Amino acid sequence: MKVGDLVKVRFPTNDFYNGEEYIGIILTTSTTSNTMREIGCEEMWCFQTNSRRLINKFTDEIKVLSS
Repeated sequence: MKVGDLVKVRFPTNDFYNGEEYIGIILTTSTTSNTMREIGCEEMWCFQTNSRRLINKFTDEIKVLSS
């Protein structure tokens, strides 16, 4: 995954968001930011909510739609 990739994300371990899919663009990755590397997350802009979301490649289901 790299900055600018279009992704679809599900949050299966989160009871509130479980089952919902969100589409967005990767803004920051753990390889481009020391802060993201420390917390082990990537950051995306979500089109449905018009907000930034932190996603975790170990617990969330992330599918790259285009790169």
